[in-house]
Amino acid sequence: MNLQRAAAFAFTGAILLCATASATPINTAGGGLFNFSNLSVNVTSSCINFFNATPGACGTAATLTVNAPSDPALFVMNGTGTINDIVAPPMTGFINTPTVTFDLLGFVPPSGPACVPSSTGICTVAGSPFEFNINANNPTLIGVTLATNLCAYLTGTSAGAGCSTGTAYTGIFTSQSSGSTLSALLAAAITPGGATVGSVSAALSPTPGVPEPASMLLCGMGLIGVAVTMRKTRKA
Repeated sequence: MNLQRAAAFAFTGAILLCATASATPINTAGGGLFNFSNLSVNVTSSCINFFNATPGACGTAATLTVNAPSDPALFVMNGTGTINDIVAPPMTGFINTPTVTFDLLGFVPPSGPACVPSSTGICTVAGSPFEFNINANNPTLIGVTLATNLCAYLTGTSAGAGCSTGTAYTGIFTSQSSGSTLSALLAAAITPGGATVGSVSAALSPTPGVPEPASMLLCGMGLIGVAVTMRKTRKA
């Protein structure tokens, strides 16, 4: 009976430990936030092209600048890194800094009503990863948001299969277009040789509520061990 009670306590403790432990391969105790700017973006039907001065050929990396309130324990304020153009996810080494590397896993589907010529506020376009926010007082002021799923890991290491040794991040890219209607923006982006250009900033942060997969595996093994112990005590 005492062994059964001890095993039961161990089982409960293991569950609580697994529920609270979420060890990550990078230290996000300072929040893990990563903000950067110093970029422009050129969107075409086949490429999201980030650049600094003038648009280059798709596939050319651009330089980014780390801004506050980035986590100072992970990133150097006003330090630099690089970002690669997006053709299609997934992408390894999408964003690179001296301390942390981010892989692009995919886009977060936007939500909101379908855009129509008279739209104001937030709207979306079928098949597009972008969310549009049209100023009600000036429809030529349009905010554009792109939400991404990322995997962060220490530079020089590996994220593992399925981000098994990385940390899940969400990256929000925002741009502001001025002087063009939504219809004109969309038409330029899908016309061969056309493009929409604007400045862009980004905020990347750890995705809440996503435990690190390796920790989940260890917790599972611990629970299996406790379950085996309890089974043995019942047989005794």
